[in-house]
Amino acid sequence: MRGYRANPRLDDALTFGQNAIIIDAGDTQLKVGQAIDIALDFGD
Repeated sequence: MRGYRANPRLDDALTFGQNAIIIDAGDTQLKVGQAIDIALDFGD
């Protein structure tokens, strides 16, 4: 589990409950519980 949830910005501490900010959804309206495909960017 540590390898899955490790956050290098926090000295590889375990992190939970991370939120996401949608930057560009195009013309799509997002709905609660909707499945989406995402690309993560941790600002490295």
